[in-house]
Amino acid sequence: MPRVLPHPQRFWTLASGVIELSLAIGLLVPRTRRVSATSTAIFFVVVFPANVQMAFDWRSRAAPELVAAVLRLPPQIPLTWWAWRIRNRTPKPSVMDGARQPRERA
Repeated sequence: MPRVLPHPQRFWTLASGVIELSLAIGLLVPRTRRVSATSTAIFFVVVFPANVQMAFDWRSRAAPELVAAVLRLPPQIPLTWWAWRIRNRTPKPSVMDGARQPRERA
């Protein structure tokens, strides 16, 4: 995690995990899919610098840890594209969705 963030790094790790699970659940629900897909794409872009920072910080760790930190970077590009594609393929909610249709007057 970037050092400029307040709170311990563990807080941000746990918070990002909760956010990731919430976004995943939102993608499963048709009513929230579009906003969740948009948020997921934005989330992947926002956390990318933190993942780069982690790979940089872990360059002196054991090889398996460094490899894991570096290998998590490339998938973020197709994952961001995938989330944005879901967003674009999900219809925008209509103003009348969930609202009662007005009755016609006689």
